[in-house]
Amino acid sequence: EGYRIASVIVDATTENEANVTEQLVEGVYTFANVTANHTIAATFEAIPTYTITATAGEGGAINPAEVTVVEGGNAEFTITANEGYRIASVIVDATTENEANVTEQLVEGVYTFANVTANHTIAATFEAVPGPVTYTITVNAGENGTVTYNGEEVTEVTVTEGATPAFIITPAENYQIGVLTVDETEIELTTEQLAGHTYTFDAVEGDHTLTVTFVPVSSAEMFEVGSMTVYPNPNNGMFSIDFSNIEGDATYQLINASGAVVETRDINVMNGETMNFNHDLRPGAYFVRIISGDKVYVEQIVVE
Repeated sequence: EGYRIASVIVDATTENEANVTEQLVEGVYTFANVTANHTIAATFEAIPTYTITATAGEGGAINPAEVTVVEGGNAEFTITANEGYRIASVIVDATTENEANVTEQLVEGVYTFANVTANHTIAATFEAVPGPVTYTITVNAGENGTVTYNGEEVTEVTVTEGATPAFIITPAENYQIGVLTVDETEIELTTEQLAGHTYTFDAVEGDHTLTVTFVPVSSAEMFEVGSMTVYPNPNNGMFSIDFSNIEGDATYQLINASGAVVETRDINVMNGETMNFNHDLRPGAYFVRIISGDKVYVEQIVVE
């Protein structure tokens, strides 16, 4: 064991000497039609062996760590990634002229050296499996109502890319939705939706902000077109309001994105009048609300 036939010589030292090693059939040499004396001599040599050394980077393992292979033999190495990792690369004979990336040759995590005729090395590296891409939806709900997601009242929700989260907007008793904005864009609602609405985002591909305010139900004619125009918008806290179809005593309110009233003042409005307002405000979204009799007019502004 551990040796192999090196040569088989017939009639050594004679003029008829012959190397018959290649004529062996399963280790047997046959003299045929013998007509003289002969000699046959066999020599043997140790079968060469080679070493294959394996190394693994952080995040996984490779087995066995080292193996000795007889010349012409095969050797298998199993590469296994830890939980949360995956195989990044498998390199054979790194730093030599015969270096090879054999990652694509793995079969169920196994690489096989076939017909080994030299020493080798095999090195595996691993990388963390990237988690899903997530985005944040910030929810600003004013007083007198709630915004829920999956049955819970929320101010911030993290969702995976491509998700279509639905938010249930529920006004308190005797209130209805005043203004609903998504990323500072007002969402038009029907009269029925003002009493309660489920807003569903399309496949999410970025962060979003959902802001909603609530007003008394008695303010039935909430959004009369052309009743109030705020300009410039966006602004720096200084803006003008052009009133149309609003006349007499009214209440002016400035409301932040959380629904809190920042300022309230009584005003007297003449139809077609323009009033100037100056506030020291942090950047963000706000709402201007004018309460005139049984009507409420709301306009969103953006302070930069």
